[in-house]
Amino acid sequence: FYFIAAVPFVGDGAKLVRKLAASEVANVVKAVGKTAMKSFDDIALNPIALYGKNKSEVAEILGSGWTEGVYGSAGGGWKYTNGDKSVFYHPGEGVHGGSYYGYSSAALGKVKIVDPATYVPTVGDRATIIYLP
Repeated sequence: FYFIAAVPFVGDGAKLVRKLAASEVANVVKAVGKTAMKSFDDIALNPIALYGKNKSEVAEILGSGWTEGVYGSAGGGWKYTNGDKSVFYHPGEGVHGGSYYGYSSAALGKVKIVDPATYVPTVGDRATIIYLP
């Protein structure tokens, strides 16, 4: 049983994608839970820790300079943007089924953090998908 993790390299914006065993993911989740996220870069380095955060918690992580908006075709989700960067939440019930969190930037592309039990991938979705354990 494997999960895919996308870990950005610092500097050039390239991504390393590799398979993590379930035990490795559990260790990552435990470690991330103990680490306070304080910026967009922290979210990109610990994407699983974004899952489950509410709008005000994400706003606090990002700090000033971010603009709040709606996300999703029905407008039920939320997002924060700053230049080419965004952090978002979709409540589900659309083409992807379940809810998901994510972030994007020109350097990293779009990344979604999803529950494999509820998320339905679609053909043509170019986002990097990170499955929760």
